[in-house]
Amino acid sequence: MGPEINIGDLFIIILVIAGIFALIQLGLLLMRIAETVRKLNVALESNKDKLNSTAENISSVTENLSGITKKTDTLLENVGPNISTISDKVVTIVDSAEKTTKNVTGTVSYISDQVVDTTDNIKTGINSVSDYLALIFEVISVIKSVFKR
Repeated sequence: MGPEINIGDLFIIILVIAGIFALIQLGLLLMRIAETVRKLNVALESNKDKLNSTAENISSVTENLSGITKKTDTLLENVGPNISTISDKVVTIVDSAEKTTKNVTGTVSYISDQVVDTTDNIKTGINSVSDYLALIFEVISVIKSVFKR
């Protein structure tokens, strides 16, 4: 009979294999982290002057932003009351434009009605004149026929 392996020994062998696998994965992870740190270090070294310049200018940029913010606050305080007045005036102008549009619409409608009525009256007058002329020609024709006899 060969060497016997009991369950305890089997668990130890599995744990050793898992430990070796974990150490290999940890080594690979550490290598990747080291490579990333090297690349980051190279990028920082190549941009060192720009980073220093930016760090030195941050205070002036902050001061400029503070000044802009103060000016914006002042403008808003000054313009704020005017916005309400302007809004009221815009509403008044829109209302006035609406009333004017209604008046123009009513006027155009009235004028078109009057033009139609006038046209109908002229048409009626022309028809009447036509009827009168037809009667006159009829009378003349009757008179002619009487004189011809």
